[in-house]
Amino acid sequence: MNYSEHNPQGFDARFITRSQRFGYQSDEPLEQEAPEQTAAPAAEEERDIDVEIATQRARIDKEIAAAKKSNCNIGKLNLAQLQSYNRIKVQDDDGQVRVLSEEEKQSRIDRAKTTISENCS
Repeated sequence: MNYSEHNPQGFDARFITRSQRFGYQSDEPLEQEAPEQTAAPAAEEERDIDVEIATQRARIDKEIAAAKKSNCNIGKLNLAQLQSYNRIKVQDDDGQVRVLSEEEKQSRIDRAKTTISENCS
């Protein structure tokens, strides 16, 4: 069991290493672990790195595409709501509800259009 930084109360725990294993101790020496194959050619190691980089890049590209799609939908929804209603009510930081001024409404419309142009293809 792993107890993290502190032993649990009421239990006597001991530190375990590779040379001092848990369970019964014996006087027999531990078997030597076989050394890993280090004779791999450099080109094979580079291919593994290239594959890993390509995999990470594909994952990141997929995440970015999903975020852009979400942002595109949000921008379209915001623009539709801003253009559909004359009076838009918002809640301030202090919790009071107020109506957007024409300048604030136009600013939000411009931001929604920018969001759409940046995220929708």
